[in-house]
Amino acid sequence: MTVTLANSSTQNWRDRAATDFYPTPAPVTQALLNHLMLPKMLTIWEPACGEGHMVKVLRANGYVVRDSDIQTGTDFLEVEDCPESFIITNPPFNQAEAFIRHANKLNPECGFAFLLKSQYWHSASRLKLFREIQPQFVLPLTWRPDFLFGAKSGSPTMEVLWTVWINIEWEECYEGECIYHPLEKPKPQDEPSLFDEWPTCIECGDNLTEEDAPDDGTDPFEKKCSACKAVNEPSAVHRG
Repeated sequence: MTVTLANSSTQNWRDRAATDFYPTPAPVTQALLNHLMLPKMLTIWEPACGEGHMVKVLRANGYVVRDSDIQTGTDFLEVEDCPESFIITNPPFNQAEAFIRHANKLNPECGFAFLLKSQYWHSASRLKLFREIQPQFVLPLTWRPDFLFGAKSGSPTMEVLWTVWINIEWEECYEGECIYHPLEKPKPQDEPSLFDEWPTCIECGDNLTEEDAPDDGTDPFEKKCSACKAVNEPSAVHRG
């Protein structure tokens, strides 16, 4: 039997697609939280946490978070109960339907939200799933996140959306048909809660400026300051 790993910390960008490892840039999670405005008393479970990119944003926004992953011994599809109030995750794309069905079976108190490819629902084969477990929100992102965090040259090409299911405790707030609502990209300078601490240079330890860590979808905690970049860059050769 072939097992597809949900996450791994050792693959480069060329084999991440084979193992379905696509860590989530911070603005993707923040955009969902900005829209849902979940009560701070909720406990959130991130069951495919990988290296913790999404968990960091959830905790920085004040939520109590339980994180788990198949790599650390917890297979979400084998879990039989969910004491947490809400589930938020970026599931392995090739196991998305299994994740949706299992989350619905676990029936978390308030609901669950999964990050899916933008064309996920553009399939006749998934119409049955949509009707059977109808979401309350389909929230496409209005930008293309860089899931490879700058490891591949060129502009990001993957388009994604959040799909959100709200359980019975909140159903009076979301009556009617599924709501389609595009999400705007949050700006880091407007969202200081994205970081439990301000990112620092990985070489000298000095705080980074906004110019050092631009909002380009890459991890701000893996960057160098302008001074260290200048030291490491080869000097330009001038020819007369």
